[in-house]
Amino acid sequence: MNFKLNRKGFSVLIMLSLIACTVKPPPSMSFASTVESLKPHLKFFKPEGAPPFKTVIYIPGLTERGWNKFYDDHMNKITQHGYAVIALNYNSAHGLSSTSIRIGGFLPHYGAGDIYAVFEIAKQTEWVDKDKIVLWGFSYGGGLIWDSLVLAGPGMRPGGLLDRPNSVLGGLKGVVVRSPFCMNDFLGVKVTAAASGNFFLKPPMLVVIGGNDQIVNQTLCNQIVSKNDKNGAPIELVRYDKAGHSFFVQNSSNSGKKIDHYDQALARKSDAKIFEFLGKALN
Repeated sequence: MNFKLNRKGFSVLIMLSLIACTVKPPPSMSFASTVESLKPHLKFFKPEGAPPFKTVIYIPGLTERGWNKFYDDHMNKITQHGYAVIALNYNSAHGLSSTSIRIGGFLPHYGAGDIYAVFEIAKQTEWVDKDKIVLWGFSYGGGLIWDSLVLAGPGMRPGGLLDRPNSVLGGLKGVVVRSPFCMNDFLGVKVTAAASGNFFLKPPMLVVIGGNDQIVNQTLCNQIVSKNDKNGAPIELVRYDKAGHSFFVQNSSNSGKKIDHYDQALARKSDAKIFEFLGKALN
């Protein structure tokens, strides 16, 4: 059988092969130790006014340093709407570059434990309204959040955690994922728990997907949304047919140049939809 493999397909094949060959589990830690280890790698943003604040826990996508100016600007935009933000830089937290993560150094079903830990930190933070917390993830961060909902079930535990509380993400009011990372298991390696499992926790959820996203497995993403919707999860799916993966990001974090598929109109439309959802979820 003859077939042609383009450069993107070849790159994906190489990446998958590297994942299968090099993936290593994270160091095993207790839940309490995980909470303490993440504290130095959190960023806090507070709106004007008096606490307690309705709070967004933000999990970013992959960048080489784990954080950049876009995220600072984005967090400030969220605070302008009256929400506090606690954001996790998981690159620095685990001492990994984005390249290391891409070849299997920190798979989403491992990172689900980080979501539980940051949520616990939010609950312990004096100025956070403990009853009004949402999760918001972009790309890889969205994949971590989805897996945290799957692995919250009884008897389940993210990789790397020696233990976890019987109940996690208690009181979570909503979830936003934009351009979520989706990938099936490969050569026996579990990449994302959401690929095969269903959400155990079913908070109100907004999923924003670009129809021209060349980064994620769109078919799988749609399947994850569909099967969980049929399983009773209250999911609203918003699809922008012409949008690419980072359609709302204006400039590349690496070169500073405008991203080819940046779409100002869709970016504003997407933001408006998300803030409308947050207003309802945190009412």
